[in-house]
Amino acid sequence: MFTIERTCEQFQFPTSHKLAYAARQSLSIKREEARITGWENLQKAKAEAAIWKLEMKLEKKRSSSMDKIMKKLKSHWIVASVGYKLTKQGKSIIKTTSTEAGNRNTRLRQEATKVGAMVVSGVEMFVGPINGQFKLFIGGLDKCVQ
Repeated sequence: MFTIERTCEQFQFPTSHKLAYAARQSLSIKREEARITGWENLQKAKAEAAIWKLEMKLEKKRSSSMDKIMKKLKSHWIVASVGYKLTKQGKSIIKTTSTEAGNRNTRLRQEATKVGAMVVSGVEMFVGPINGQFKLFIGGLDKCVQ
């Protein structure tokens, strides 16, 4: 067996040159870490921008789809200043809301007669649903009383 004995002269203590080199290495490492952090932040910002861009694209597609749906609905519903057209179970019903348009042959009535739709006056349009609700209400009371 052998033993290693060292004396104080054998140890090499850091000199100012070695300390300066270590300081430069430390600064180099810090710069590299800052560069990496900057790169990570840039990648994160790019990813967020890509996500935002995709969200905007989806929103645009959604709104254009809604526009297409509304156009289809408008093609099924004739909207005019005097009333509107309802398509229900293959029958077209055009209701006029203006009482002064009662007997006049308006453009809406002309369109209704062309397509063979039934024309309903404003009074009939108002009374019809109320009559149905009243019957439901009365029927509901009869069931409660019995």
